[in-house]
This record gives sequence, structure tokens and C-alpha cells, in this order.
Amino acid sequence: MADTMRALLAHNAGDPKDLRIEEAPIPTPEAGEVLIRITAAAVNRSDALSCRGILPGPFPRILGRDFAGVVVAGSTELEGVRVWGSGGRDLGLAMNGSHAEYMVAPVSGVTPIPDRLSDIEAGASGLAYFTAAEAIARAGGMRPGKTCIVTGAAGGVGGAVAALAHWQGMRVVGVVKSDAESERLRRSHFSEVVPADAPNFVTLLADAAEEAVLAVDVVGGSMIAAILPALAVGGGLCILGAPAANPLAAVDTLHFYRQELRLVGLHTGRLTSTDSARVLASLADGFASGALVGAPIFATYPLDSAQQAYHDVESGVAGRPVLVPAGTLP
Repeated sequence: MADTMRALLAHNAGDPKDLRIEEAPIPTPEAGEVLIRITAAAVNRSDALSCRGILPGPFPRILGRDFAGVVVAGSTELEGVRVWGSGGRDLGLAMNGSHAEYMVAPVSGVTPIPDRLSDIEAGASGLAYFTAAEAIARAGGMRPGKTCIVTGAAGGVGGAVAALAHWQGMRVVGVVKSDAESERLRRSHFSEVVPADAPNFVTLLADAAEEAVLAVDVVGGSMIAAILPALAVGGGLCILGAPAANPLAAVDTLHFYRQELRLVGLHTGRLTSTDSARVLASLADGFASGALVGAPIFATYPLDSAQQAYHDVESGVAGRPVLVPAGTLP
């Protein structure tokens, strides 16, 4: 093995278009760590926010939270095994991440890739499924036969929430920006799809939800006021995001307390790669059965095209941009 690798190194906070590929030492795993040859790594919106310094973290560092690859050192049990995972407050945020040819990670922060997933699918899916599963748990957990609401239903996290809930026997109501996105989703895991731009959106959502027991909201802001009336007594809502321009929401507190509702936030940047690996490992049966599939992929990019991948994720493309640092897959 060579001593150096190619890596996307951010020296300080700035525009992703200024990122450059550099030669860097291949890291040496310490006790409790493994060295991974990265075969695929998504570029998530949080990576772009990290690059710009909006999400805090030290510089210089290699960005990238999601990863798939092969263990090449650090654990005799795992050597040669395809693994995947995603960083929380560690990989890509507080320490070097996956947008490089090699990366070190805690042994506890990786789990074997399900046989049905390709490296590219796994590299695109870790953060989406980790976030979705954690959000569902915080909102109250799976309730087979009951209804789950998910906003941002056309996105990676929204799709993962829907897939998980459907796998566990829940009825899923998706919220999308407009009717243009609705038809495609009606052919997937969704029982109902409600466009947020409909004039009577709040009423439509409440009727479709049939007193949902849980909701996952990736939009935030005024969307919260539309979701809470659609929840059953004791229902829970987990919020994953907020619009920068107007993050405030008006909540009917009388209705909220009389219905004994629950409202909780989730910021995966406060969790760890170990948390992610635990969650992803718990979903292995879903992937093995085919009930769960990889997150949508927009395109794949060689490491030299990382700037374009970052540009695409900030442009709001449908699906994950995925870097292929090694150039070819094993």
C-alpha cells in the first residue's frame, strides 16, 4: 500500500467551489479503529454546510459523513469485509471524513453492507436511513396498522421514513412541495400523497392522515402548525430541519396539551458513527428481504469532480450525488 492518498481537504470555511483534491498521508488506525478503502461516499447537504462553516468543526479536515468501503487494516475479523456507515458529531464534522480514498473509523462505527446493496447504494444511504430510523423512534416508534406522516417525502430521508414505516406495517401519508411530485410517490410506499401548495392543504392533510400516531418533518417552520392538528391523541412529531428565512411556527398550545401531543427535535450531528452503525445493523433484515432499498442516487462522480457534486447537492437535485474515490469498484 502507498503512503499517501488523494483527499478532498478543506483548509478553512468557504465556498465548496474552492475545494481542491490534495495528496494526504493514508491514516493509521489506532486501537479500536479500522482503515477503510472508500468505494463510495455521498455528498449530503450537511457536508456543504460543514464546508461553509455553518455546521461547526475544525479546519483543516477531510469532509464527508456517509461511506461505503472495504476494511483493509485494524481488525482481522473485518479485514476484507464491505462495510458502511455515517458520521454524527465525529466523522466528517469533528474529524476527517469519507471524501478521500481512505478513512479511519471506530470499529463500533461500521457494520457489514447487506448483500442486496451495492457499494454505491450503501454509500448513498447511511445517513438517510440512520436519520429516518432515529426520527421515527423519537416520535414514538413504529405502530403497525397506524398512520405515519412524513414531509419532504420525495427526498432521501423522507423516502427512508416511508420505507421503514411501510416495512413495519404502517400506513404512510407523504407531503410534497407540489402535485408534480405526487404521482411518482403514489406508486411507492405511500397510501396518500398531499401537495403542500394545495389551497386547502391543512384540511387535506388531516383527512388523509386519519389521526396519525407519528410524524417526521424535514421542513419545519409553518409546516409544524399543519401537522399537529392531524395527529391523534398522544401522537408525536419529530422535526429534522427548519427554513433559514422563517423558522418560526405558531402552535395552538390549547390543542397541543389537550391532545397530549409530543414535539421533539433531532440533530444527527449530536450523535456518533457508533449510533449510526447500531441503527443500520438493526435494519439488516429489511435490506435482506428487499423491503428496504438504497436511497435514490442523482449521479456518481470521480473524486476530481467533487466540486460539481457539492454544487449539485446545494442546487437541490433529486437523489444523492455520490463520490467514487477509488475510481472503480471492487
